[in-house]
Amino acid sequence: MSMIVRRRFLQGLAATAGLAGLAACGTGPVGSTTTSGGAQVPLPAYVPHTGAAADLKGVAGRSEPVYFSYPSSPQRLHADPPGDGKPVSALVISDLAPPSLAQNPYWQEFNQRLGSPYEPVFSPAADYANKFATTTAGDELPDFYLVLPTTPAIPQLLAAKAADLSDHLSADEVKAYPGLANLPTESWRGTVHNGRIMAVPITRGFTTSWIMYQRLDLLEPLGITEDPKNYEDFVAILTEATDPAASRWALASLPTDFIRQMLTIPNGWSEQGGQFTSAYEHQAQAEALEASRKIWAAGLINPDAPATHDSKQREWLLSGTGVFLWNTLSGWGTAAGGGGQVKGYIGSAVVPPGFTDGSGTPHLGNPNHSIVAINKGSADRVETLLKIADWLASPFGTEEYLFRQYGIEGQHYTLVDGLPQSNPDLAPQRNLGQGYICAPTGALMSPQRELITRQHEFETAWTENAVSNPALGLYSETQSRKGASLDAAIKAVETDIVVGRRPVSDWQRSVEDYLSGGGNSIKAELAAAFEQQQR
Repeated sequence: MSMIVRRRFLQGLAATAGLAGLAACGTGPVGSTTTSGGAQVPLPAYVPHTGAAADLKGVAGRSEPVYFSYPSSPQRLHADPPGDGKPVSALVISDLAPPSLAQNPYWQEFNQRLGSPYEPVFSPAADYANKFATTTAGDELPDFYLVLPTTPAIPQLLAAKAADLSDHLSADEVKAYPGLANLPTESWRGTVHNGRIMAVPITRGFTTSWIMYQRLDLLEPLGITEDPKNYEDFVAILTEATDPAASRWALASLPTDFIRQMLTIPNGWSEQGGQFTSAYEHQAQAEALEASRKIWAAGLINPDAPATHDSKQREWLLSGTGVFLWNTLSGWGTAAGGGGQVKGYIGSAVVPPGFTDGSGTPHLGNPNHSIVAINKGSADRVETLLKIADWLASPFGTEEYLFRQYGIEGQHYTLVDGLPQSNPDLAPQRNLGQGYICAPTGALMSPQRELITRQHEFETAWTENAVSNPALGLYSETQSRKGASLDAAIKAVETDIVVGRRPVSDWQRSVEDYLSGGGNSIKAELAAAFEQQQR
Protein backbone atom coordinates (compact mmCIF):
# COMPACT_ATOMS: atom_id res chain seq x y z
CA MET A 1 0.00 0.00 0.00
CA SER A 2 1.80 3.14 -1.11
CA MET A 3 1.83 6.38 0.80
CA ILE A 4 1.91 9.61 -1.18
CA VAL A 5 2.04 8.12 -4.66
CA ARG A 6 -0.43 5.28 -5.10
CA ARG A 7 1.65 3.40 -7.57
CA ARG A 8 5.28 4.48 -8.15
CA PHE A 9 6.30 4.73 -11.77
CA LEU A 10 9.96 4.27 -10.92
CA GLN A 11 11.64 3.36 -7.66
CA GLY A 12 13.74 6.36 -6.77
CA LEU A 13 16.13 8.73 -8.46
CA ALA A 14 19.85 8.34 -7.81
CA ALA A 15 21.15 11.35 -5.90
CA THR A 16 23.98 13.08 -7.73
CA ALA A 17 26.33 15.82 -6.70
CA GLY A 18 24.29 18.27 -8.75
CA LEU A 19 21.02 17.40 -7.03
CA ALA A 20 22.64 17.30 -3.62
CA GLY A 21 23.81 20.84 -4.23
CA LEU A 22 20.29 21.89 -5.05
CA ALA A 23 19.08 20.62 -1.70
CA ALA A 24 21.52 22.95 0.01
CA CYS A 25 20.39 26.04 -1.88
CA GLY A 26 16.65 25.67 -1.39
CA THR A 27 14.53 28.76 -1.09
CA GLY A 28 12.28 27.56 1.72
CA PRO A 29 11.77 24.93 4.39
CA VAL A 30 11.60 21.28 3.40
CA GLY A 31 8.04 20.37 2.43
CA SER A 32 7.13 23.97 1.74
CA THR A 33 4.45 24.69 -0.81
CA THR A 34 4.43 28.45 -0.27
CA THR A 35 6.79 31.37 -0.64
CA SER A 36 8.77 32.62 2.33
CA GLY A 37 6.12 35.30 2.77
CA GLY A 38 3.44 32.63 3.12
CA ALA A 39 1.31 33.68 0.13
CA GLN A 40 0.36 30.89 -2.25
CA VAL A 41 -0.44 31.69 -5.85
CA PRO A 42 -4.03 30.86 -6.92
CA LEU A 43 -4.37 27.63 -8.85
CA PRO A 44 -5.35 27.86 -12.54
CA ALA A 45 -9.04 28.32 -13.17
CA TYR A 46 -10.87 25.24 -14.44
CA VAL A 47 -12.63 25.91 -17.75
CA PRO A 48 -14.01 22.62 -19.15
CA HIS A 49 -14.01 22.22 -22.91
CA THR A 50 -17.53 22.21 -24.32
CA GLY A 51 -16.84 20.64 -27.68
CA ALA A 52 -18.16 17.33 -28.94
CA ALA A 53 -21.21 15.96 -27.13
CA ALA A 54 -20.52 12.58 -25.53
CA ASP A 55 -22.74 9.56 -26.09
CA LEU A 56 -22.55 8.97 -22.34
CA LYS A 57 -21.79 12.15 -20.46
CA GLY A 58 -18.94 12.12 -17.97
CA VAL A 59 -19.11 13.72 -14.57
CA ALA A 60 -16.03 15.59 -13.34
CA GLY A 61 -14.28 13.47 -10.75
CA ARG A 62 -16.83 10.66 -11.17
CA SER A 63 -16.64 9.18 -14.67
CA GLU A 64 -15.06 9.71 -18.07
CA PRO A 65 -17.20 10.66 -21.08
CA VAL A 66 -17.95 7.87 -23.55
CA TYR A 67 -17.90 8.19 -27.35
CA PHE A 68 -19.01 5.45 -29.69
CA SER A 69 -17.23 7.17 -32.60
CA TYR A 70 -14.91 10.10 -33.12
CA PRO A 71 -16.87 13.31 -33.76
CA SER A 72 -17.24 13.98 -37.47
CA SER A 73 -15.62 17.14 -38.87
CA PRO A 74 -13.59 17.83 -35.70
CA GLN A 75 -12.69 21.47 -35.18
CA ARG A 76 -9.29 22.86 -34.31
CA LEU A 77 -8.88 24.29 -30.83
CA HIS A 78 -6.04 26.51 -32.05
CA ALA A 79 -6.13 28.68 -35.15
CA ASP A 80 -2.35 28.79 -35.65
CA PRO A 81 0.64 26.55 -34.98
CA PRO A 82 1.94 27.21 -31.46
CA GLY A 83 5.67 27.23 -32.26
CA ASP A 84 7.94 30.14 -33.10
CA GLY A 85 10.05 28.41 -35.76
CA LYS A 86 12.90 27.67 -33.35
CA PRO A 87 13.73 24.11 -32.23
CA VAL A 88 11.92 22.75 -29.18
CA SER A 89 13.68 20.11 -27.10
CA ALA A 90 12.26 17.73 -24.51
CA LEU A 91 13.53 14.92 -22.28
CA VAL A 92 10.87 12.22 -22.61
CA ILE A 93 10.24 8.54 -21.95
CA SER A 94 10.26 6.19 -24.90
CA ASP A 95 11.07 2.50 -24.69
CA LEU A 96 11.25 2.17 -28.46
CA ALA A 97 12.76 5.05 -30.41
CA PRO A 98 10.83 5.94 -33.61
CA PRO A 99 12.34 6.04 -37.09
CA SER A 100 14.57 9.03 -37.81
CA LEU A 101 12.98 12.29 -38.88
CA ALA A 102 13.95 11.74 -42.54
CA GLN A 103 12.10 8.38 -42.53
CA ASN A 104 9.15 9.44 -40.43
CA PRO A 105 6.20 11.19 -42.16
CA TYR A 106 4.40 11.56 -38.83
CA TRP A 107 7.30 13.41 -37.24
CA GLN A 108 7.60 15.65 -40.30
CA GLU A 109 3.88 16.50 -40.15
CA PHE A 110 4.15 16.95 -36.38
CA ASN A 111 6.83 19.60 -36.92
CA GLN A 112 4.68 21.39 -39.50
CA ARG A 113 1.68 21.49 -37.17
CA LEU A 114 3.80 22.45 -34.19
CA GLY A 115 5.42 25.33 -36.05
CA SER A 116 8.84 24.41 -34.60
CA PRO A 117 11.26 21.53 -35.16
CA TYR A 118 10.70 19.02 -32.36
CA GLU A 119 13.93 17.59 -30.91
CA PRO A 120 13.17 14.91 -28.32
CA VAL A 121 15.78 13.30 -26.11
CA PHE A 122 14.55 9.73 -25.58
CA SER A 123 15.10 7.62 -22.51
CA PRO A 124 13.71 4.16 -21.70
CA ALA A 125 11.42 4.19 -18.67
CA ALA A 126 13.74 1.98 -16.63
CA ASP A 127 16.69 4.32 -17.23
CA TYR A 128 14.90 7.66 -16.99
CA ALA A 129 15.96 8.32 -13.38
CA ASN A 130 19.65 7.99 -14.26
CA LYS A 131 19.24 9.95 -17.50
CA PHE A 132 17.54 12.79 -15.67
CA ALA A 133 20.18 12.84 -12.92
CA THR A 134 23.11 13.02 -15.34
CA THR A 135 21.37 15.58 -17.55
CA THR A 136 20.66 17.79 -14.54
CA ALA A 137 24.13 17.43 -13.08
CA GLY A 138 25.63 18.36 -16.46
CA ASP A 139 23.36 21.40 -16.75
CA GLU A 140 22.03 20.05 -20.05
CA LEU A 141 18.30 20.12 -19.41
CA PRO A 142 16.20 20.73 -22.56
CA ASP A 143 13.26 23.14 -22.91
CA PHE A 144 10.82 20.60 -21.36
CA TYR A 145 11.73 17.92 -18.85
CA LEU A 146 9.71 15.33 -16.98
CA VAL A 147 9.90 15.35 -13.16
CA LEU A 148 8.80 12.05 -11.62
CA PRO A 149 7.19 11.92 -8.15
CA THR A 150 10.23 10.04 -6.80
CA THR A 151 12.66 12.83 -7.71
CA PRO A 152 14.46 14.09 -4.59
CA ALA A 153 14.44 17.75 -3.55
CA ILE A 154 11.74 18.72 -6.05
CA PRO A 155 11.09 22.24 -4.64
CA GLN A 156 14.81 23.03 -4.65
CA LEU A 157 15.31 21.51 -8.08
CA LEU A 158 12.49 23.55 -9.61
CA ALA A 159 13.58 26.75 -7.87
CA ALA A 160 17.04 26.36 -9.39
CA LYS A 161 16.23 24.87 -12.78
CA ALA A 162 12.64 25.70 -13.80
CA ALA A 163 10.83 28.76 -15.13
CA ASP A 164 8.14 30.18 -12.85
CA LEU A 165 4.83 29.79 -14.71
CA SER A 166 2.61 31.51 -12.14
CA ASP A 167 2.12 34.81 -13.96
CA HIS A 168 1.02 32.92 -17.06
CA LEU A 169 -1.23 30.26 -15.53
CA SER A 170 -2.60 31.29 -12.13
CA ALA A 171 -6.31 32.04 -11.72
CA ASP A 172 -7.84 33.40 -14.95
CA GLU A 173 -4.47 33.79 -16.71
CA VAL A 174 -4.74 30.15 -17.80
CA LYS A 175 -7.73 31.01 -19.98
CA ALA A 176 -5.26 32.12 -22.66
CA TYR A 177 -4.43 28.41 -22.94
CA PRO A 178 -7.75 26.54 -23.41
CA GLY A 179 -6.19 23.08 -23.44
CA LEU A 180 -4.42 23.70 -20.13
CA ALA A 181 -7.54 25.33 -18.67
CA ASN A 182 -9.39 22.08 -19.38
CA LEU A 183 -7.10 20.18 -16.98
CA PRO A 184 -8.69 19.49 -13.56
CA THR A 185 -7.81 21.50 -10.48
CA GLU A 186 -6.62 18.42 -8.59
CA SER A 187 -3.89 17.87 -11.16
CA TRP A 188 -2.58 21.41 -10.77
CA ARG A 189 -2.03 21.02 -7.02
CA GLY A 190 1.01 18.87 -7.64
CA THR A 191 2.66 21.56 -9.79
CA VAL A 192 2.86 24.12 -6.96
CA HIS A 193 6.14 24.33 -5.07
CA ASN A 194 7.37 27.17 -2.88
CA GLY A 195 4.01 28.79 -3.45
CA ARG A 196 4.47 29.08 -7.22
CA ILE A 197 3.26 27.14 -10.26
CA MET A 198 6.47 25.57 -11.48
CA ALA A 199 5.26 22.96 -13.98
CA VAL A 200 2.34 21.58 -15.97
CA PRO A 201 0.75 18.23 -15.03
CA ILE A 202 0.67 14.96 -16.94
CA THR A 203 -2.85 14.15 -15.81
CA ARG A 204 -4.27 10.65 -15.44
CA GLY A 205 -7.51 11.38 -13.58
CA PHE A 206 -8.42 8.39 -11.42
CA THR A 207 -7.18 5.72 -13.85
CA THR A 208 -4.13 5.17 -11.61
CA SER A 209 -6.50 3.78 -8.96
CA TRP A 210 -6.40 0.07 -8.09
CA ILE A 211 -9.59 -1.95 -8.45
CA MET A 212 -10.79 -5.57 -8.18
CA TYR A 213 -11.52 -7.04 -11.61
CA GLN A 214 -13.69 -10.13 -12.05
CA ARG A 215 -14.43 -12.60 -14.87
CA LEU A 216 -18.21 -12.60 -15.23
CA ASP A 217 -18.11 -15.32 -17.87
CA LEU A 218 -16.50 -17.68 -15.36
CA LEU A 219 -18.73 -16.68 -12.44
CA GLU A 220 -22.14 -16.82 -14.13
CA PRO A 221 -21.98 -20.59 -14.94
CA LEU A 222 -21.42 -21.10 -11.20
CA GLY A 223 -24.65 -19.23 -10.48
CA ILE A 224 -22.81 -16.14 -9.23
CA THR A 225 -24.54 -13.14 -10.76
CA GLU A 226 -24.23 -10.49 -8.04
CA ASP A 227 -21.25 -8.69 -6.52
CA PRO A 228 -20.33 -9.54 -2.92
CA LYS A 229 -22.27 -7.65 -0.25
CA ASN A 230 -19.65 -8.01 2.52
CA TYR A 231 -16.46 -9.87 3.43
CA GLU A 232 -18.24 -13.10 4.27
CA ASP A 233 -20.04 -13.04 0.93
CA PHE A 234 -16.74 -12.29 -0.85
CA VAL A 235 -15.09 -15.34 0.73
CA ALA A 236 -18.05 -17.54 -0.24
CA ILE A 237 -17.74 -16.42 -3.88
CA LEU A 238 -13.99 -17.02 -3.85
CA THR A 239 -14.54 -20.51 -2.46
CA GLU A 240 -17.07 -21.35 -5.16
CA ALA A 241 -14.80 -20.02 -7.92
CA THR A 242 -11.66 -21.89 -6.82
CA ASP A 243 -10.84 -25.28 -8.40
CA PRO A 244 -7.17 -26.20 -7.88
CA ALA A 245 -7.69 -29.48 -9.76
CA ALA A 246 -8.43 -27.38 -12.83
CA SER A 247 -5.51 -25.02 -12.00
CA ARG A 248 -7.96 -22.25 -11.19
CA TRP A 249 -7.73 -20.05 -8.13
CA ALA A 250 -10.27 -17.34 -7.47
CA LEU A 251 -7.66 -14.68 -6.75
CA ALA A 252 -4.72 -13.94 -9.01
CA SER A 253 -3.33 -11.48 -6.47
CA LEU A 254 -3.42 -10.77 -2.76
CA PRO A 255 -6.66 -9.02 -1.71
CA THR A 256 -5.33 -7.06 1.28
CA ASP A 257 -5.82 -3.56 -0.14
CA PHE A 258 -9.33 -4.44 -1.32
CA ILE A 259 -10.17 -5.61 2.21
CA ARG A 260 -8.71 -2.38 3.60
CA GLN A 261 -11.22 -0.51 1.48
CA MET A 262 -14.01 -2.70 2.88
CA LEU A 263 -12.88 -1.64 6.36
CA THR A 264 -12.74 2.05 5.31
CA ILE A 265 -9.07 2.35 6.21
CA PRO A 266 -7.80 5.75 4.98
CA ASN A 267 -6.16 6.21 1.60
CA GLY A 268 -2.47 6.46 2.48
CA TRP A 269 -2.88 9.22 5.06
CA SER A 270 -5.58 10.85 7.13
CA GLU A 271 -5.56 14.54 8.08
CA GLN A 272 -7.30 16.16 11.00
CA GLY A 273 -6.65 19.68 12.18
CA GLY A 274 -3.54 19.88 10.02
CA GLN A 275 -1.99 16.77 11.59
CA PHE A 276 -1.29 13.68 9.49
CA THR A 277 -1.58 10.03 10.48
CA SER A 278 -0.34 7.16 8.35
CA ALA A 279 -2.92 4.61 7.27
CA TYR A 280 -0.45 2.01 8.53
CA GLU A 281 -1.38 3.14 12.05
CA HIS A 282 -5.12 2.61 11.61
CA GLN A 283 -6.71 0.34 14.19
CA ALA A 284 -8.36 -1.86 11.53
CA GLN A 285 -5.06 -2.85 9.87
CA ALA A 286 -4.68 -6.01 11.98
CA GLU A 287 -8.23 -7.03 11.07
CA ALA A 288 -7.50 -6.49 7.36
CA LEU A 289 -4.36 -8.62 7.58
CA GLU A 290 -6.14 -11.40 9.46
CA ALA A 291 -8.99 -11.38 6.94
CA SER A 292 -6.52 -11.62 4.05
CA ARG A 293 -4.54 -14.34 5.86
CA LYS A 294 -7.70 -16.45 6.20
CA ILE A 295 -8.29 -16.27 2.45
CA TRP A 296 -4.71 -17.38 1.81
CA ALA A 297 -4.95 -20.20 4.35
CA ALA A 298 -8.14 -21.43 2.66
CA GLY A 299 -6.21 -21.88 -0.61
CA LEU A 300 -8.23 -19.29 -2.55
CA ILE A 301 -5.22 -17.38 -3.93
CA ASN A 302 -2.80 -18.56 -6.61
CA PRO A 303 0.14 -19.84 -4.54
CA ASP A 304 2.61 -18.03 -6.81
CA ALA A 305 0.85 -14.67 -6.49
CA PRO A 306 3.01 -13.11 -3.73
CA ALA A 307 6.18 -13.39 -5.82
CA THR A 308 4.63 -12.65 -9.22
CA HIS A 309 4.54 -9.33 -11.10
CA ASP A 310 1.09 -7.88 -11.72
CA SER A 311 1.56 -8.23 -15.49
CA LYS A 312 1.80 -12.01 -15.07
CA GLN A 313 -1.20 -11.96 -12.73
CA ARG A 314 -3.13 -10.26 -15.52
CA GLU A 315 -2.19 -13.14 -17.82
CA TRP A 316 -3.72 -15.52 -15.28
CA LEU A 317 -6.97 -13.58 -15.46
CA LEU A 318 -6.93 -13.71 -19.26
CA SER A 319 -6.21 -17.44 -19.29
CA GLY A 320 -8.96 -18.19 -16.78
CA THR A 321 -6.60 -19.55 -14.12
CA GLY A 322 -7.59 -16.49 -12.10
CA VAL A 323 -11.10 -15.10 -11.63
CA PHE A 324 -10.39 -11.94 -9.62
CA LEU A 325 -7.47 -9.56 -10.10
CA TRP A 326 -6.27 -6.48 -8.19
CA ASN A 327 -4.92 -4.07 -10.81
CA THR A 328 -5.19 -0.51 -12.06
CA LEU A 329 -8.26 1.01 -13.69
CA SER A 330 -6.05 2.04 -16.61
CA GLY A 331 -5.90 -1.62 -17.65
CA TRP A 332 -9.66 -1.96 -18.17
CA GLY A 333 -9.39 -2.71 -21.88
CA THR A 334 -7.38 -5.86 -21.16
CA ALA A 335 -8.45 -6.88 -17.66
CA ALA A 336 -12.18 -6.31 -18.25
CA GLY A 337 -12.21 -6.73 -22.02
CA GLY A 338 -9.77 -9.57 -22.57
CA GLY A 339 -7.72 -7.44 -24.93
CA GLY A 340 -9.67 -9.01 -27.79
CA GLN A 341 -7.74 -12.25 -27.19
CA VAL A 342 -10.42 -14.44 -25.60
CA LYS A 343 -13.69 -15.22 -27.36
CA GLY A 344 -16.70 -14.64 -25.15
CA TYR A 345 -14.60 -12.90 -22.50
CA ILE A 346 -16.76 -10.78 -20.18
CA GLY A 347 -15.21 -8.84 -17.34
CA SER A 348 -16.10 -6.10 -14.93
CA ALA A 349 -14.93 -4.86 -11.55
CA VAL A 350 -16.29 -4.92 -8.01
CA VAL A 351 -17.13 -1.84 -5.97
CA PRO A 352 -15.83 -2.67 -2.46
CA PRO A 353 -18.70 -3.37 -0.08
CA GLY A 354 -18.55 -2.69 3.64
CA PHE A 355 -16.80 -5.39 5.66
CA THR A 356 -20.02 -6.43 7.39
CA ASP A 357 -22.62 -4.26 5.63
CA GLY A 358 -23.01 -0.96 3.83
CA SER A 359 -20.33 0.45 1.55
CA GLY A 360 -16.56 0.49 1.57
CA THR A 361 -14.40 3.45 0.58
CA PRO A 362 -12.51 3.03 -2.71
CA HIS A 363 -9.13 4.76 -2.87
CA LEU A 364 -8.53 7.29 -5.63
CA GLY A 365 -5.07 7.18 -7.16
CA ASN A 366 -2.71 10.04 -7.89
CA PRO A 367 -4.40 12.29 -10.50
CA ASN A 368 -1.00 12.82 -12.14
CA HIS A 369 1.57 10.55 -13.68
CA SER A 370 4.20 13.26 -13.19
CA ILE A 371 4.81 16.95 -13.85
CA VAL A 372 6.75 18.70 -16.62
CA ALA A 373 8.89 21.77 -16.04
CA ILE A 374 10.18 24.35 -18.49
CA ASN A 375 13.90 25.05 -18.28
CA LYS A 376 14.69 28.33 -16.54
CA GLY A 377 17.19 28.93 -19.34
CA SER A 378 14.25 28.92 -21.78
CA ALA A 379 12.27 31.53 -19.82
CA ASP A 380 12.47 34.01 -22.70
CA ARG A 381 10.31 31.59 -24.75
CA VAL A 382 7.95 30.57 -21.96
CA GLU A 383 4.81 31.80 -23.72
CA THR A 384 5.68 29.83 -26.86
CA LEU A 385 6.48 26.71 -24.85
CA LEU A 386 3.21 27.01 -22.93
CA LYS A 387 1.37 27.33 -26.24
CA ILE A 388 3.00 24.05 -27.32
CA ALA A 389 1.96 22.36 -24.05
CA ASP A 390 -1.52 23.79 -24.56
CA TRP A 391 -1.66 22.40 -28.12
CA LEU A 392 -0.66 18.95 -26.83
CA ALA A 393 -3.41 19.18 -24.18
CA SER A 394 -6.11 19.69 -26.84
CA PRO A 395 -9.01 17.52 -25.61
CA PHE A 396 -10.81 14.61 -27.21
CA GLY A 397 -13.01 15.67 -30.11
CA THR A 398 -10.60 18.26 -31.50
CA GLU A 399 -8.65 17.98 -34.73
CA GLU A 400 -5.38 18.34 -32.80
CA TYR A 401 -6.22 15.36 -30.57
CA LEU A 402 -7.09 13.19 -33.57
CA PHE A 403 -3.73 13.90 -35.21
CA ARG A 404 -1.68 13.67 -32.02
CA GLN A 405 -3.26 10.35 -31.05
CA TYR A 406 -3.69 8.63 -34.43
CA GLY A 407 -1.56 10.44 -37.02
CA ILE A 408 -2.28 11.14 -40.68
CA GLU A 409 -5.52 9.73 -42.05
CA GLY A 410 -4.93 7.22 -44.82
CA GLN A 411 -1.42 6.47 -43.58
CA HIS A 412 -1.43 5.93 -39.84
CA TYR A 413 -5.14 5.25 -39.50
CA THR A 414 -8.38 4.87 -41.39
CA LEU A 415 -11.89 5.64 -40.20
CA VAL A 416 -14.18 2.63 -39.96
CA ASP A 417 -17.73 3.43 -38.85
CA GLY A 418 -16.40 6.67 -37.39
CA LEU A 419 -13.67 4.95 -35.36
CA PRO A 420 -9.95 5.45 -36.12
CA GLN A 421 -8.29 2.11 -36.90
CA SER A 422 -4.52 2.35 -36.49
CA ASN A 423 -2.05 0.89 -38.97
CA PRO A 424 0.14 -1.25 -36.67
CA ASP A 425 3.06 -1.21 -39.12
CA LEU A 426 3.38 2.57 -38.84
CA ALA A 427 2.54 2.87 -35.15
CA PRO A 428 6.23 3.32 -34.12
CA GLN A 429 6.34 6.58 -36.09
CA ARG A 430 3.99 8.15 -33.52
CA ASN A 431 6.20 7.18 -30.60
CA LEU A 432 7.73 10.63 -30.12
CA GLY A 433 7.22 10.93 -26.37
CA GLN A 434 4.92 13.92 -26.89
CA GLY A 435 2.58 12.60 -24.22
CA TYR A 436 5.29 13.34 -21.67
CA ILE A 437 5.22 17.06 -22.41
CA CYS A 438 1.51 17.49 -21.79
CA ALA A 439 -1.62 15.38 -22.21
CA PRO A 440 -5.39 15.94 -22.26
CA THR A 441 -7.95 14.58 -19.85
CA GLY A 442 -9.32 11.10 -20.49
CA ALA A 443 -12.22 9.94 -22.64
CA LEU A 444 -13.47 6.45 -23.51
CA MET A 445 -13.86 5.35 -27.13
CA SER A 446 -13.92 1.81 -28.48
CA PRO A 447 -15.78 -0.35 -31.00
CA GLN A 448 -16.64 -2.52 -27.98
CA ARG A 449 -19.60 -0.47 -26.81
CA GLU A 450 -20.55 -2.87 -24.03
CA LEU A 451 -17.01 -2.74 -22.65
CA ILE A 452 -16.78 1.04 -22.31
CA THR A 453 -20.40 1.30 -21.17
CA ARG A 454 -19.57 -1.11 -18.34
CA GLN A 455 -16.50 0.93 -17.49
CA HIS A 456 -18.53 4.14 -17.42
CA GLU A 457 -21.13 2.53 -15.15
CA PHE A 458 -18.43 1.13 -12.88
CA GLU A 459 -16.61 4.45 -12.60
CA THR A 460 -19.84 6.23 -11.67
CA ALA A 461 -20.66 3.70 -8.95
CA TRP A 462 -17.07 3.25 -7.75
CA THR A 463 -16.38 6.95 -7.25
CA GLU A 464 -19.57 7.56 -5.24
CA ASN A 465 -17.78 6.85 -1.94
CA ALA A 466 -14.19 7.10 -3.14
CA VAL A 467 -11.65 8.99 -1.05
CA SER A 468 -8.46 10.71 -2.11
CA ASN A 469 -5.14 10.80 -0.32
CA PRO A 470 -4.97 14.12 1.60
CA ALA A 471 -1.17 14.14 1.23
CA LEU A 472 -1.32 14.45 -2.56
CA GLY A 473 -0.07 17.86 -3.64
CA LEU A 474 2.06 18.18 -0.49
CA TYR A 475 5.80 17.65 -0.63
CA SER A 476 7.81 15.70 1.93
CA GLU A 477 11.55 15.49 1.42
CA THR A 478 11.79 12.37 3.60
CA GLN A 479 9.05 10.67 1.59
CA SER A 480 10.88 11.56 -1.62
CA ARG A 481 14.21 10.17 -0.40
CA LYS A 482 13.19 7.29 1.85
CA GLY A 483 9.52 6.58 1.16
CA ALA A 484 10.09 3.79 -1.38
CA SER A 485 12.38 1.82 0.94
CA LEU A 486 10.12 2.41 3.98
CA ASP A 487 7.07 1.23 2.07
CA ALA A 488 8.93 -1.79 0.68
CA ALA A 489 9.99 -2.88 4.16
CA ILE A 490 6.52 -2.70 5.68
CA LYS A 491 5.00 -4.26 2.57
CA ALA A 492 7.34 -7.23 2.99
CA VAL A 493 6.09 -7.69 6.56
CA GLU A 494 2.50 -7.45 5.32
CA THR A 495 3.09 -10.21 2.74
CA ASP A 496 4.82 -12.42 5.31
CA ILE A 497 1.82 -12.08 7.61
CA VAL A 498 -0.74 -12.83 4.91
CA VAL A 499 1.05 -15.99 3.72
CA GLY A 500 1.58 -17.23 7.27
CA ARG A 501 5.31 -16.68 7.67
CA ARG A 502 4.77 -14.19 10.52
CA PRO A 503 1.99 -13.62 13.05
CA VAL A 504 -0.41 -10.67 12.76
CA SER A 505 1.02 -9.39 16.05
CA ASP A 506 4.25 -8.48 14.21
CA TRP A 507 2.41 -5.73 12.34
CA GLN A 508 2.55 -3.24 15.22
CA ARG A 509 6.31 -3.57 15.50
CA SER A 510 6.70 -2.97 11.77
CA VAL A 511 4.61 0.20 12.05
CA GLU A 512 6.84 1.42 14.88
CA ASP A 513 9.89 0.72 12.71
CA TYR A 514 8.30 2.63 9.84
CA LEU A 515 7.60 5.64 12.05
CA SER A 516 11.01 5.73 13.70
CA GLY A 517 12.76 5.09 10.38
CA GLY A 518 11.29 8.18 8.73
CA GLY A 519 7.50 8.05 9.00
CA ASN A 520 7.43 10.58 11.84
CA SER A 521 9.54 12.97 9.77
CA ILE A 522 7.14 12.55 6.85
CA LYS A 523 4.24 13.38 9.19
CA ALA A 524 5.92 16.58 10.35
CA GLU A 525 6.83 17.67 6.83
CA LEU A 526 3.31 17.05 5.54
CA ALA A 527 1.87 19.04 8.45
CA ALA A 528 4.22 21.94 7.74
CA ALA A 529 3.41 21.90 4.03
CA PHE A 530 -0.32 21.70 4.77
CA GLU A 531 -0.18 24.65 7.19
CA GLN A 532 1.64 26.84 4.71
CA GLN A 533 -0.71 25.81 1.91
CA GLN A 534 -3.66 27.08 3.94
CA ARG A 535 -2.25 30.60 4.30
